Amino acid sequence: MRNHAGRYVLVVIAAMVVAMLDSCDTGGGCVEEKARMERIVSHYTFDDPDTLKLMAARFLLDNMEGECSAVPLSADSYEELFSRLPDMRSKEGRLTQEGIDAIRSMRSNVRGGYDVTYDTETVSAGFLISGIDAAFEQWRSAPWAKEYSFDAFCRWVLPYREANEKLEDWRNDALSSIGPMRIRSRLPATCGSWAGC
Repeated sequence: MRNHAGRYVLVVIAAMVVAMLDSCDTGGGCVEEKARMERIVSHYTFDDPDTLKLMAARFLLDNMEGECSAVPLSADSYEELFSRLPDMRSKEGRLTQEGIDAIRSMRSNVRGGYDVTYDTETVSAGFLISGIDAAFEQWRSAPWAKEYSFDAFCRWVLPYREANEKLEDWRNDALSSIGPMRIRSRLPATCGSWAGC
């Protein structure tokens, strides 16, 4: 009986999400968003049935509008320079004249500007599913998890980005290298739920 009730709840939530998407206009972004959401709904309804994960996906999608990566056009140039800087240090650890000159040259020769990409256009269903699963692994296995409500989890643990940084699968990288127990949440100690913050 319990298994059927859980499946029923998932189907009802899935139907609500699909109905929400059917109400959007027929623009290209909406079509992509609808396809992304249908894949996520299908995944958490049939492949890996989990009502909370489906609700977490809805939270992310509802808050995705306007989120973006704003990466300096010169980011690749800086990354290349930063990878060389350790070789440009003296025995005492100070930057050599060669390193100082390289930084000055970079600052004067690199043009400004940003490459802005919006999450609604670039974030895939697979990326969100992977991030949601990793966030739940972190939340369910960490000793601090029982102190946080689902709302607090969505606000402080679930998000896949901090600001406008380059989009990366940082959570899975962190989980594989240090494990879920050592990743700390950003939830302030005085905040019991995101709605009250």
